[in-house]
Amino acid sequence: ILNLIPIPGLDGFGIIAPWLPLSVHRMLAPVYSFGFMLLIFLFWYVDAFSSFFWTAVWILILQLNIFPGLVEFGFNMYRFWMP
Repeated sequence: ILNLIPIPGLDGFGIIAPWLPLSVHRMLAPVYSFGFMLLIFLFWYVDAFSSFFWTAVWILILQLNIFPGLVEFGFNMYRFWMP
């Protein structure tokens, strides 16, 4: 899901890129390699972005009828070092 966010350098931007003007491509070309770092910055320092993203993820999980307990289990397995 993270990679589908339309930030230059991520696949989400590649999806919308064919419909953008060439001037936009030229303007954003220098920042293509910083897309992932921008994403990390947004998650750490912009609470509204993080909140919006996780709300969208939970809406998607519920729309796909995925049992929320499985998501919690997977999250806990990922964070195995936390009590």
